[in-house]
Amino acid sequence: MASKKHNNQELERLLHWCRLLLDYMSRVAPNERAVFAQYREVVEDAAARRNIRGMRGAKGELSNWLRDMGPQHCAQFDAEFQTHTGIDSNVLKEIESTVTAILKRGKIRTDEEYQILNEWMAHALNESDNRSADIELADRLLTSFGTQIH
Repeated sequence: MASKKHNNQELERLLHWCRLLLDYMSRVAPNERAVFAQYREVVEDAAARRNIRGMRGAKGELSNWLRDMGPQHCAQFDAEFQTHTGIDSNVLKEIESTVTAILKRGKIRTDEEYQILNEWMAHALNESDNRSADIELADRLLTSFGTQIH
């Protein structure tokens, strides 16, 4: 069982991360500020009740929202988070890790993997680094997965 001190530290880290991400998302998606304000209330309530599971769930859901915004926003948030805290938020690293695993495996297993790979490919097409072999493989996997579900 985790110590109370460890739980308090984790809770504070999760709360800080969620607040920073909600601030970031409110700036880059101003039309959704009302949604982010409501979600902030949920986060603050979970923190006030010392609900560590709820905070972990909130971080996971917010991470998904950020990933849905695309790799460029993940990179921007990572940079802001690191500037603010000196710690890497790892959102972009999680995406790269997932993409690497999919490409290495040569198969998309879930709708979420499809979405992550699709967003990564859209971003990779606009980048200057030469990853044409990865992009071609990603395109084949996306096409193959798309035909499997239809």
